[in-house]
Amino acid sequence: MNKKLIIGVSDINLKQPNGKTLPLWLVAAWNEFGTITAPPRPAFQRGMEKAIDDNRPFIKAQLINFAATMLSKSGNKKEELEKIQNVLLSQIGRITVANIKKTIKNGTTAPNAPATIKKKGFDHPLFADGTLLENVKYGIEEV
Repeated sequence: MNKKLIIGVSDINLKQPNGKTLPLWLVAAWNEFGTITAPPRPAFQRGMEKAIDDNRPFIKAQLINFAATMLSKSGNKKEELEKIQNVLLSQIGRITVANIKKTIKNGTTAPNAPATIKKKGFDHPLFADGTLLENVKYGIEEV
């Protein structure tokens, strides 16, 4: 019954102009936390925070349901608790991914540097060809 929600990106590699590849997770981490030359663009953090803020009533109801099931004296508690847990984690996962994608689409992070704009040909942080946007995912894993 112990599960965890994983928010991240698909396990793919991005081909670089020099022919080498970089894992998408590394590019996402550089964007999220920043580098020596680029500011942080925390789309994942903002997406998770917004998902929790927007869904507080749902989360509260599921936690109350979880507690009530724990305290009940009848039924198959393990099965009921797993169902509640799956519903809660799936809902938070879907909403978080949607909010991360919205942050990426709307460009609501630090602006690109002039050199980056020139290189890309447009000014949209976290967006080059749509690969990051298309590969934001969630999963539920057993712990």
